[in-house]
Amino acid sequence: MNHSLRIIGTASLAALVATGSLAAAPAKPKDRAPAAPAAKSAAAVQSPVEEAVPAIVPLTLKSEAIVNGDVVRFSDLINGVDPRSDVPVFRAPELGQIGTIQAARILSAAAENNLGKIDTRDLTAIIVRRSGHIVAQDQILDLVREALNRRFGLPADTELVPEKTTKPMIVEADARRSPQVASFIFDNRSNRFEATFTVPGSEITTKTPYRIAGALGENIRVPIVTRALAKGDTITANDISIERRKRVDFTGDAQVDPEKVAGQIARHAMRSGDIIASGDIVKAEWVERGSLVTLVYETPGMSLSTKGRAITGGSEGDTVSVQNLQSKRTVEGVIIGPGKISVQNKSVQPSQKTSALEPDLARAPTRTSLLAQ
Repeated sequence: MNHSLRIIGTASLAALVATGSLAAAPAKPKDRAPAAPAAKSAAAVQSPVEEAVPAIVPLTLKSEAIVNGDVVRFSDLINGVDPRSDVPVFRAPELGQIGTIQAARILSAAAENNLGKIDTRDLTAIIVRRSGHIVAQDQILDLVREALNRRFGLPADTELVPEKTTKPMIVEADARRSPQVASFIFDNRSNRFEATFTVPGSEITTKTPYRIAGALGENIRVPIVTRALAKGDTITANDISIERRKRVDFTGDAQVDPEKVAGQIARHAMRSGDIIASGDIVKAEWVERGSLVTLVYETPGMSLSTKGRAITGGSEGDTVSVQNLQSKRTVEGVIIGPGKISVQNKSVQPSQKTSALEPDLARAPTRTSLLAQ
């Protein structure tokens, strides 16, 4: 028996003890003491086997994925993916954009890579967002102005009008440093500019710099209300201030000559700070319908006047119809002042009746009777 134990050896003995094969062997008094160490050896053999069993992590589909790079990996789409199986499977959306991936496509790709059973949680698609940082266009245009000012001496507040097709500048979410001018072109004949920019730490702008192009705009002088005005108020020079604004903010019909605002009437109530547009004001009525007016006929070296009654009313520069009170004929003239109308040559007929003229004009040559008709 002792010979047989020596042949089994220590390792085999431990195995036998572990399986109970030695339970039927007769024990001698001197052999019973070493039994405890044998049991200890069996435990030592079993311990590594128990520790090697990995924990089973269930694979579940995510409802949304946020990615930073230009590819989507299994771990972006599925919870519990083994790092050894985490490989790129789909292309990511453009920076700052959102896309979707059908759950069936994800399961198909997972099956090809032997990921195992995946709980879809009844999801049919996953939303994928690619994080990105949008650089404000005003920040880009400020850098263009700096370049124009530094290289060409243009004012620092020069208005810039980007092309309508200009897209926003989007870089990686962690690329937060200020953009830098990579190239700059300006044509002073056409007033057009073109510039490219990169952002330190941005891989996408390193590969393809951001481009912006456009033209210089124009600033115009606009009148601004300095106090609250009620409907019908006559605007005075003290009621307005003149500021420079971008022409592109105003349509042609809305532009007003600031020098011609004073003296006009507010068509509706306006607040302090409002910009005065053409639709906000109306000329003051200098001639009221039915009122007495002065008809004036002027040529080089001669000025004639007579009285009339306005058939129509109007403001400065308007053409109105007037009845000559002496001849009872109707003539047309242009309002040149409050209650004053300038009559054109075609509006009168020759006559020898000087009695229709003002007394101080009766001594003029015979041709002065033109207004008597």
